[in-house]
Amino acid sequence: MYKLPASLRSRIYSLIHYKWQLTRGFETESVMSTLPSGLRRDVQLFLLSSSMSTFPLFVGTPANFVAAVVEMPRTLPLPLPLPLPPPLPLPLPLPIPLPIPLPIPLPIP
Repeated sequence: MYKLPASLRSRIYSLIHYKWQLTRGFETESVMSTLPSGLRRDVQLFLLSSSMSTFPLFVGTPANFVAAVVEMPRTLPLPLPLPLPPPLPLPLPLPIPLPIPLPIPLPIP
């Protein structure tokens, strides 16, 4: 094993301990990704059913609609931005005569 400073070892241990307390030793996402889609959907429906049943959007909706929402990916791909149109040509300014500056009197010291 590498000889790390005690402070660094302590930080690593704290992170590992925190993750263990949080997940009890396994990554939920990795387990869920190995399940077949039907079983994954049923687990997600079970875990989310209490919160989804109180959300106004889902009250009174068919169960297959809720199941379809649960199966949607967490991040939806954003559409690619459309290219900007070419800039419009600016009208050429008409020649505007510049005002003739008036002489400014200088103060006499």
